[in-house]
Parts: sequence; C-alpha cells; structure tokens
Amino acid sequence: MPKTKLKPNAIDESNLLTLEEAYRKLGKGFSPRSLRRKIASGEYKQGIHYFRSNGVNGIIKVNILAIKQNLIDINS
Repeated sequence: MPKTKLKPNAIDESNLLTLEEAYRKLGKGFSPRSLRRKIASGEYKQGIHYFRSNGVNGIIKVNILAIKQNLIDINS
C-alpha cells in the first residue's frame, strides 16, 4: 500500500495516540481490537488515520482528528 506523503509538521504530535489512549478518549466502538480490525481491512489509511513507528511490527499511533473526521463523514 503506498504511503501518503505529508508535509513536515502537518500532523501535530499531540493528536497521535496509542490504541489504548484512543479507546479511552473515543469510548465504545473504538477498542484497540476494533481499531486494529479497521486498519487491517483498509478502512483506515496509513499516513492519514494511523502511523507506525519502528517498522511493520512497531507501535501503532492513530491520528485522533482523522478518526473523528471519518466518524463525522460516515454519520453525515
């Protein structure tokens, strides 16, 4: 899957949360397992909705603003 190129400083570090932190902030329907499933299915795109550090098996951090925007777009 091609990665989206972002401009430097396009994503604020404070908006990147681990899966567990995202679950605590978003609540029901966004458990770490559900987030991993959405990543695996391709619903969330790398470089937009989530980022990996330390390679393929590294820590996943989700862009909380992109996830919230995706939720708004679905409900509109």
